[in-house]
Amino acid sequence: MDQQQQLRDMLEKLHAELQQTESVDEAGRQRLHDLMRDIQDVLARSGEDVSPRYQSIVRQLAEAVKHFEISHPQLTLAIGKALDILSQAGF
Repeated sequence: MDQQQQLRDMLEKLHAELQQTESVDEAGRQRLHDLMRDIQDVLARSGEDVSPRYQSIVRQLAEAVKHFEISHPQLTLAIGKALDILSQAGF
């Protein structure tokens, strides 16, 4: 499996986790909405160079970890895994 496919698979898993997140405050809800929108945008651009979009997602994921680390530990774990994969890919 190539790196691009691994990134897409990771984003699909993260997107599913984000959709299942409940009991989020308004700021968290907006953060998740923006993140899901950007993930969907990357996933919709199959075959295109989406490197700049990944950089935006990395920034958003880092901010989300800070926001959700206490209230949503499972989500924080999933976000952390996504950050690790993106970091290994050079983003």
